[in-house]
Amino acid sequence: MRSRSSPRALSIRSPRSRSASSSFLGAITGLKLPDAPSDEELVSAAEVMFEPNAEAFLAYLLSHYLSIYIYQVLFNAKASEQSARMVAMKNATDNAEDLIRDLKLEYNKLRQGNITKELLEIVGGQLVNA
Repeated sequence: MRSRSSPRALSIRSPRSRSASSSFLGAITGLKLPDAPSDEELVSAAEVMFEPNAEAFLAYLLSHYLSIYIYQVLFNAKASEQSARMVAMKNATDNAEDLIRDLKLEYNKLRQGNITKELLEIVGGQLVNA
């Protein structure tokens, strides 16, 4: 929709359709001011200035990028070390539980053997005295 009586023009375009009936549903794409330069003039006259200069700015960015990259590498190494420690401790815990179970079984077998031996000695002593 364009206003012809006003020096300012507001253009609205719909991404769905370009018909005049659906132009109210679109997004605002630009607002033209009477004294403002056109988009083409702005793009052609655009100049990027770095302060103090481009080399110093890039050196600053590069040093910070390298610092962050080294920090990330060290952080990943520390995380990997902690993960390896956790796996090692889990394996050690599992091995200790297996050892405890095996020793407990061996202890109970020896204890049961000693109890059986004592019972046989008691019964054997009773038969000799009778």
